[in-house]
Amino acid sequence: MLFILDESLDEIASDPKHEVYPKLIDEITALARARNAGRAVVFLESPKIYSYLSKAQELSIHTKSVFSFLNRQRSFKLEILKSVNVAVRITALESQISAATIGDRYELRVPVSKIPYDLFNSPVLLAENLSDAKAYIIFTRMALAAGVTGFPPIGLSAELRGGGGSTIATEYIASKNKGDRLVLCVLDSDVRYPDGPSNAWSQAIKLHDANHPSALTSSEIIDVYSIENLFPLSCLPDLKPYKVDENAAFALSKDLPVLHEHAKQPYWRYIRLKNGVSCGDLRDSGELGKFWSKHKLAFDNFSSKKCKTPPDACKHDCARNPRFRENTLQAFVERYEEAPAAELKSLHAGIPAHIAGHFDSLARVIASWMCFGKSVSGVAAA
Repeated sequence: MLFILDESLDEIASDPKHEVYPKLIDEITALARARNAGRAVVFLESPKIYSYLSKAQELSIHTKSVFSFLNRQRSFKLEILKSVNVAVRITALESQISAATIGDRYELRVPVSKIPYDLFNSPVLLAENLSDAKAYIIFTRMALAAGVTGFPPIGLSAELRGGGGSTIATEYIASKNKGDRLVLCVLDSDVRYPDGPSNAWSQAIKLHDANHPSALTSSEIIDVYSIENLFPLSCLPDLKPYKVDENAAFALSKDLPVLHEHAKQPYWRYIRLKNGVSCGDLRDSGELGKFWSKHKLAFDNFSSKKCKTPPDACKHDCARNPRFRENTLQAFVERYEEAPAAELKSLHAGIPAHIAGHFDSLARVIASWMCFGKSVSGVAAA
């Protein structure tokens, strides 16, 4: 996360007798440690604050070294500030933790006298499971590698947590109630058609956010059925399930052209890639059926072995499009978690065009929450 030291702190930093001065010194020391450990980016809004801190007898030489570096980096950090969606402003002007929108940026305003104990720790990225969380980080690295406009030139630092599917709402609310840590929750929507309902736990999280807002936590529901809908199809042949199993590889060679044709269409975001669009979907009497029946001809080119009849005539729930294997997500993480930037850049080029905007928008949010600066050269500890 990018932390802004507001220029209102100058008054405190310049006066060792100020009642908040000891607290400021403690937090400056903690922030320097976090910055040097690669858990934060820090922007000094005031050109004067370093001159005050450099004279503070209470600060160690290591802490002063970090802030000397940050002072020299002010113009560079100003450019990063322009590109992040979210930032934390440490200020002397507020009495309570709050939030405000500054242009396109969402700022969490934290009074120096009320900084939570764990604020400078790496933010938590909470997802439905640990593989999801790791995949979201890979997605963000893909966008960074591709040079998507509006991204800060940063690294990513996060504590990844899996909420256990439907229990994610419970963990998210518990983190919010604790109120000592920055938490971003990203989860699947399970939406099957435009304006359709999301899953129950997504709704519970959004309802809680509406009724009990917290500046330190935020939730993002992806605008596709599941995380697999965001995958570039070009990655599939390189995943372990399709490389070690000859039958799976043969099936994929036949399925990929079909998947590519579906991926060109806006309805791609609503396909259950682990289950398939089924005959039951096409004959549903509600909004689900109304949506999918408009596209039923697109699914005549493929049906599962169980289904030998046209969609209108089938009375079962046969899959009408190729399906991803259950372990595709885990295989994606295993394959690309340590992949170099050049490889991730090529993957980004394969994202279906109609979801690329949402993909990059989600990655930009994650990058803003999880950004960090590299350790300061020559400073062993802060």
